[in-house]
Amino acid sequence: LVFLHEALRDGRISKKYITLLIGRWPAAQIEVDLPLHKNILVSGERMVKVNPNEGKPAKTLFHLIKHIDTMSLMEVTLMSGRTHQIRVHAAYKGHPVAGDDKYGDKTANAVLHKKGLKRLFLHASELVIPLQNGKTITVKAELDAKLSGFLQHAETAL
Repeated sequence: LVFLHEALRDGRISKKYITLLIGRWPAAQIEVDLPLHKNILVSGERMVKVNPNEGKPAKTLFHLIKHIDTMSLMEVTLMSGRTHQIRVHAAYKGHPVAGDDKYGDKTANAVLHKKGLKRLFLHASELVIPLQNGKTITVKAELDAKLSGFLQHAETAL
């Protein structure tokens, strides 16, 4: 347990996600290296913002899988693990996560909701965990039926 906590803290656990972003991502791969600061509102809700002065280091690697109409299907690798990191970095770059009620585009989300996207399109797809013996455990998860069904519908609706 101590080894795993250290691996997590040191960034030796690899985490990849699949996400659908609003808008057409401009390049095949972009590293976003922007510090994030977590605020807790009076209601107790967490709100995270890019903040170069008070934020903690946060690095996210965005890789374009493909464009689907006016959206971008992305593979995202976390180089650090901050609260809401993918959502905040994507929104800061002008391409919020589809279905994101907190940091996203309300108008685009309303349109996507009518087309069948009923939740945040952010999926943990791969976790690679180092072991003390030098080996690794890799856990992969395919998109669930609702997200993959939404993608199929979006691709055929073009």
